[in-house]
Amino acid sequence: MNLNLLQQAELRDLVDAVCEDESSPAITERLEALLLSDDDACRYYFEYISLHGALRLAEGQETAGSPAIDGEAGFGVRESGIGIQSSGSLSVGAAVELPHQLDLESQIPEPRTPNPEPPFPSLSTTHYPLSTTHYPLPTSDFVGSWAFSCMVSAVIVCVMLLVFWAMKVTHHQHIAEAPASAPSEARQEMVFVGRITGMVDCKWSDPSNEAFFNGASVPLGRKYTLASGLMQITYDSGAKVILQGPCIYEVESTSGGYLALGKLTARIGERGEGRGEREKHSDNQQSAIINHNSPSPLSPLPSPLFSVRTPTAIVTDLGTEFAVEVAADGTGEVHVLEGEVITRSLIAGKGDDDSVHLKAGQAVRIEPNSGKITAMDFAAKGFVRNLRIEAGRKIEAAYVRGVLADEPLAYWPLNEPAKERRFMDRSGNGFHGRAVGEVRSGRPGPLSTESRSVEFDGQGHIDVGRHDQFSLVNGFTVEAWILAEHSTVPTRVISADNAVSDSTMRTGWSLAYVVEPHNSFANGFPCLAFTAHAVKNAAFNTVVTPTSRWIHVAVVFDRNNIAHLFQDGRPRSSVDVGGPAKVGPARLSIGAMSSKSHFWKGRLAHVAVYPRELSEERIREHRWFSLTAKKEESGKEDTAMNGP
Repeated sequence: MNLNLLQQAELRDLVDAVCEDESSPAITERLEALLLSDDDACRYYFEYISLHGALRLAEGQETAGSPAIDGEAGFGVRESGIGIQSSGSLSVGAAVELPHQLDLESQIPEPRTPNPEPPFPSLSTTHYPLSTTHYPLPTSDFVGSWAFSCMVSAVIVCVMLLVFWAMKVTHHQHIAEAPASAPSEARQEMVFVGRITGMVDCKWSDPSNEAFFNGASVPLGRKYTLASGLMQITYDSGAKVILQGPCIYEVESTSGGYLALGKLTARIGERGEGRGEREKHSDNQQSAIINHNSPSPLSPLPSPLFSVRTPTAIVTDLGTEFAVEVAADGTGEVHVLEGEVITRSLIAGKGDDDSVHLKAGQAVRIEPNSGKITAMDFAAKGFVRNLRIEAGRKIEAAYVRGVLADEPLAYWPLNEPAKERRFMDRSGNGFHGRAVGEVRSGRPGPLSTESRSVEFDGQGHIDVGRHDQFSLVNGFTVEAWILAEHSTVPTRVISADNAVSDSTMRTGWSLAYVVEPHNSFANGFPCLAFTAHAVKNAAFNTVVTPTSRWIHVAVVFDRNNIAHLFQDGRPRSSVDVGGPAKVGPARLSIGAMSSKSHFWKGRLAHVAVYPRELSEERIREHRWFSLTAKKEESGKEDTAMNGP
């Protein structure tokens, strides 16, 4: 069996809850998940259930056919080596004594006859010589039989289970009374105090931590060694702790932990917020997962004050949000984000202040050797306070990295904050743009609830300026996220042209959103069109949803003068443009023609131009970067993105 001790302990608790009719939907769901994911767990479950059934069967046989046993606190085989005395002490012998002076040969059954005798004679002392037991066993057939062996084994197993149960109760009492600084080696049983409620790009220093997953229960004594990334623990008390790698954190109690290295942010919420579905039982039931000496999540009493211990201090909340950092040399810092905390030095020398009361906006440093507490400048920056926001940033960062890996000629994420009028080119080539007219930055974007975009009202655009590098003929790619509002006139996503109003004299190219009456497929409906100015306005043979959702679009204008449209990462349509774009001075505009017409109405984000043809695989990967990042890093975070 390849299950480790922790897995076996959790599985044992879950199966025991089911067998003792103390189950709940959460316990059943967790048990099913374990059994479906691991063959060893299935074997363990089968063996446990088989043993439980055998014990119940033996108990029923003993109740139906065995005489009562003297003593108030014990059970056993009389005058044999197995029993529990009425005093409560355990007595385990080496074997069960067999009846003395049995004439074994006389008890050998005769060959089968038409009217055979019953194989098991009546239990009566008149049939057998005097024995050391009050209730002698009937025949040698029974003594050596399978049934007899099962009965003896059942008694032995019952004694062992009772011994282990007694040890478990005693051990849990020790944990409940242990101080927060008790070493983790003293805690052998899994007493759950919360669960993991968020993970973002987690990498672990300890290989044993690789098995952790979002939603997993958090037991007392568990140590988390995060090499990088973010992880959030929500205690059953309601406290939330966000760990920032590199970090070493140990869960010391139901209301605190030990930070040996790194950063964490703690926020105190309502009691029971962290329980989720794991411990929802009726009022008269008690979870088989939670130790019965641990504070009950159903208790009306207020939760204890939450505290974080470091090598030099203890930080105790008074209803607050605070951040703690422990450097590699042991220097500690405490920053109060909201509310109040008390910071007490563990090694302050005589005459030094051993505790301070801090309020929001205050911070202190604790020296590693002396434990002296000194005031320092408050700095909230650098501490993660909201995992959802940080996960959204990670998702967008993954998309940005994917675009930059393909070396765009220009790339405008358009994710500047509200009221910003200057938009940065992230390619490194310096093609920055500025807002002209009504352009609203900082609007919700396509990649997550935390991403941003630019909204155009049909009167403004972003002017990038005149640059010969955008005088592209063919063999290039244009990419953008668009959320279009319906328009009866053509609007432009991006255009690089010579800014003349006469279409016969115009040079360059553009990507447009139009209602194309001459398109046989999209007749009267909006579609995308790629234009090589003064050559052909080529509408793609596909309909574009006008409103309500973001769409990822990319157009590859290949060296054979064929424009290929990709929508939401999939190839949708191809059209022959009729020739390469005409070379001329190119003024690039986002959201309009450079002649200040055909203004975009809606939102745009992550506009990029590549000086080569991107492959279908790369375009598909760009589209799914955010979804992959969302699945791997946050799992449950909300997003503004819609599927294809």
